[in-house]
Amino acid sequence: MTEETVLEDFETGEVIPLEVDLNQLKTPTTPPLKKMSKKEGHRASIETHQAEVVQKDDVEAKVKELEDELLRRRAEFENYRKRVEQEKLDMSRFASERLILELLPIIDSFDRALHPTNIAEEHKPIYDGFALVQKLILDALMKQGVTEIKAVNEKFNPLFHQAVSQEHQDGAEPGVVIKEYQKGYMLSSRVLRPSMVVVTE
Repeated sequence: MTEETVLEDFETGEVIPLEVDLNQLKTPTTPPLKKMSKKEGHRASIETHQAEVVQKDDVEAKVKELEDELLRRRAEFENYRKRVEQEKLDMSRFASERLILELLPIIDSFDRALHPTNIAEEHKPIYDGFALVQKLILDALMKQGVTEIKAVNEKFNPLFHQAVSQEHQDGAEPGVVIKEYQKGYMLSSRVLRPSMVVVTE
């Protein structure tokens, strides 16, 4: 089927007749969708379900991975926090320990001064003054966790006692501390200085 139409030349004004084939101007039609069989529809449904399951598994695996990473980071931070606190405690303890070790010779001097063979009456106020100063120092150290190591009449323990000699004593059990030349001290559960002792043979 054709239709006649005209085309005008704008420069010359001449009218040119045209014939147009209307069959060629028809809008192309979309081919009809192929209808799937029941078997093909079932297969497509299974494939869709499998794809959804795989996607769900991937999401769950990613969530589990992120949870594990979070727990690991949290544990690492907790360990770091504990390590920093322990380092601070160790630094403080080390500073105290160094100061206490410097004070121990002063305490030893007080011990020697406060154990004379005899005291003249006129020197007793001086003796009492030394005893008071020694007590104040020991009380201050005890507040920091310093304690004396028991020695005399105790069983010799190389962790706390340093034997400088051995003596025979009738009726005494071997390995017992009978004399103390120098007191030992501990800071909390750590030995600052062992006691220097004499042990029975």
